[in-house]
Amino acid sequence: MSGAGSVVGGGLSARVFTAWADMRASMRWVLARRPDETQILVMVLVSGLLVYLSILAQQTLAPAQAGADPAAMQVTLLSGLVFSTLFWMLLVYLAALFAHLLARLFGGKGSGADSRAAMAWCLLVVMPPALVATIAAMLATPYLPLVLTDMLKSLGFLAFVYAIGQCFAEAHGFRNGLVISSLVLVPILGAIAFTVLSGAGI
Repeated sequence: MSGAGSVVGGGLSARVFTAWADMRASMRWVLARRPDETQILVMVLVSGLLVYLSILAQQTLAPAQAGADPAAMQVTLLSGLVFSTLFWMLLVYLAALFAHLLARLFGGKGSGADSRAAMAWCLLVVMPPALVATIAAMLATPYLPLVLTDMLKSLGFLAFVYAIGQCFAEAHGFRNGLVISSLVLVPILGAIAFTVLSGAGI
């Protein structure tokens, strides 16, 4: 894609947080700027950093970690760092490829680059509220029933299901993003996301 504008830059944080007011409009804003592969990669890496912060929150805030072996915790955090950089990047690009093929199978019009941008943007806007939900769940664990803290942890996955449908619907010209989420993307991406987000403690 030849860049027609910059997605990564000043005002990005505000765009990420206001995206929830109109997810499809935010995706149109991204696509209109035709982000190149470097900008897409930056969005993926930033979302990976947020995943690592979630892992860090789980390891440091969870009551079960009180008195844990420092050496074992260091190994876990190091493993989390590797996961949230190298393996996260590979998973995201693989998920984008699966999503692209599925969307095209159902009549999608977007390019592979559009699909990668949609996946990167979706994860970038999902991870901040997912991180907040993780921290809230960790802090609330001693005071709330397990079922309620599990519900808090699941908010990241639910946000992902909504956002991925809206972003890919916009990127591929589908009318209904929720239909895309439930019928096209969730069977494969849902399994991937659940594994990834659960492993990250989100």
